Amino acid sequence: MTKTPRKKKTETAPPAAVLPESTEARFALNRQWVEDRQRTLGLSVAALAEALGTYPNMVWRIMSGARRVTPQEICTLAGVLRVPVTVLMRRWGFDVPSVSVPVIGEVNAAGRVSTFPAGQGGEVPSPDDSRNELVALRVRSAESAYPLFDGYHFFYEPGQRVEPGAFGRLSVLELGTHTAPIVGVLDKTSVTRVSVAVWGLKGAERVEDYTLVSAKPVLWMRAF
Repeated sequence: MTKTPRKKKTETAPPAAVLPESTEARFALNRQWVEDRQRTLGLSVAALAEALGTYPNMVWRIMSGARRVTPQEICTLAGVLRVPVTVLMRRWGFDVPSVSVPVIGEVNAAGRVSTFPAGQGGEVPSPDDSRNELVALRVRSAESAYPLFDGYHFFYEPGQRVEPGAFGRLSVLELGTHTAPIVGVLDKTSVTRVSVAVWGLKGAERVEDYTLVSAKPVLWMRAF
């Protein structure tokens, strides 16, 4: 009696994470959108292929849905096309959970901030390209020099510190002798004096103070 040779077990690598097939067809429908982004940025198919570490024909297969695409390739494409990853995934049909940001107060036409009681300001969607824990201020500026911004929301990262990036740009500022924060541009500082060009008024207003408690740059402006 002869023994049948036992087959050797062969180990196979786990399958790479891929997007669901149903999204590939959706992405094929967005091919025109990708091509428009390429034209806007001056990107060729060869440039996309180089970024993905493949060849141009494979880029065409990805765009047409003939070839599955990995999550890493999504991230790479988002970087090359200069769009948030979440935007690209939504265009491929993914149900990407939205993140909400609390609205903690309002900015009036004089650039002054009035804060809401905790939890009573509601929430708005977080910007897709944000990577920070943010809060938002609702803008009420119909009577200001910038009525276009009425109803907008200013997003910034909260905290009791002075951010170097706040100098020379629109920021939420807390000054020592002012009870409410001010939205303005921090443009002059010295050891003994802080100067702020206040946002929102018809005509220029400059506020000076002896103490700068915090300065947080406005990172995003969105209308809802």
